[in-house]
Amino acid sequence: MPATTLVKSVALAGAGTLGSVILPELVKAGFETTVLTRRDSKRDSPFLSAKAAKEAGVKLFVPGEFGNPTTNIEQAEVHPIMYGKKQIQDLLKSVGLPTLLVFNGPFSDTTFNAFLGFDAATGRIRLVGKGDTPISWTTRLDVARFLAHYLSTLTSFPSASESAVLRIEGDRKTYSEVVDIYCRLQPDQNVQVS
Repeated sequence: MPATTLVKSVALAGAGTLGSVILPELVKAGFETTVLTRRDSKRDSPFLSAKAAKEAGVKLFVPGEFGNPTTNIEQAEVHPIMYGKKQIQDLLKSVGLPTLLVFNGPFSDTTFNAFLGFDAATGRIRLVGKGDTPISWTTRLDVARFLAHYLSTLTSFPSASESAVLRIEGDRKTYSEVVDIYCRLQPDQNVQVS
């Protein structure tokens, strides 16, 4: 870690699906790292974490924003989860906590599962829409490495009134292109796309 970096220590709230990938990258980058865990995620946990971080004098807060951009979502009807993330952004701004938002699109190493329409076990793939819209795909490891690099080279904190935004893109493919790649890699599987 460069001696001039502003960030020396990091508290990682949660070591789940993403946190468990971020943690080793923070350690490799030389950060003094503390992991905060809890039994289950509770809806108010991010709100409580933000307020506690402000009271503790945290210089930069990185909420669990990872995924699609949420800065322009204004109504809960659009997407309740995304709107919840926007509410956290608004809270961070209201308490005056400098914030870093990371937008990386879907995680390419966890998105392809039966729940989200990609059932490799049965060969059934369900497209939402036509599958022709380009999407930013990024692995959790790429996000973790980039975040550790960003924090280790940070020379100034964002203002408390405007969040800093990192947009990370490992690749840009349509869902149909991803399906084509999968079919090429699994030529013996009878894939059914609907």
